[in-house]
Amino acid sequence: MLNRLLPALLAVCLVVGGNSRADGGVAVAIIDFEHILTTSDAGKAAMSVLGEERNLLVEEAGRQESELRERMQALEEKRNLVSEEVYTEDRLELEADIAAFQAGMRIRQEDLDRRLREATDALRKELVQVLGDLVTERGIDVVLDRHQYIMANNGLDVTDVVLARLNDRVSRIAVSAPSDN
Repeated sequence: MLNRLLPALLAVCLVVGGNSRADGGVAVAIIDFEHILTTSDAGKAAMSVLGEERNLLVEEAGRQESELRERMQALEEKRNLVSEEVYTEDRLELEADIAAFQAGMRIRQEDLDRRLREATDALRKELVQVLGDLVTERGIDVVLDRHQYIMANNGLDVTDVVLARLNDRVSRIAVSAPSDN
C-alpha cells in the first residue's frame, strides 16, 4: 500500500513545495502507461504475433500431454501382464519422457516470456521518447501514471495525445525469433 501511495505523496510535495514555474505552480500530466502499451498499434501487433505463438504452444502441449496420458494408461493396463522388471523399465522411460516434456515446455514458455519483455521494453523506450517530447513541448514538470495517484483533474490526462503520437511514430515493434532451444 505504501509503495502505491509514495508517488502520489511525492507529487503532492512537488505541487505544494516545488516552484519550478513563474506562476509558482508545477505542471503535472497523467498517463495510463499500461493502456498505451497494450492499445498502441505496435503493442497490439506484437501481442498478436506472440499470442498466436502462445496458442500454438498451448495446442502442442495439449497434444503431447494427451499422448503421455495415453501411454501412462497403457502402461497401467499392462502392469499385471508383464514382469516387474519390464514394467519398471517402461515406467522409468515414461517418467523421463514426462520430465523432458515439462522441461521443454518450461524453456519454450520462458523464451516466449523473454521475447514479450524485449518487445515491451522496446515499445516502452519509444513511449518514453514520445512522452519526453511532450514534456518539453508543454513544459510539464511531473508525469504520473494513472495507477499511482488517488485523484486528479481529468484535464491533466495526456494519454490520448501520447497514444496518438506513439502510433504516428511507430506502428510495429520487432519481435525476436524463438530461441533454438
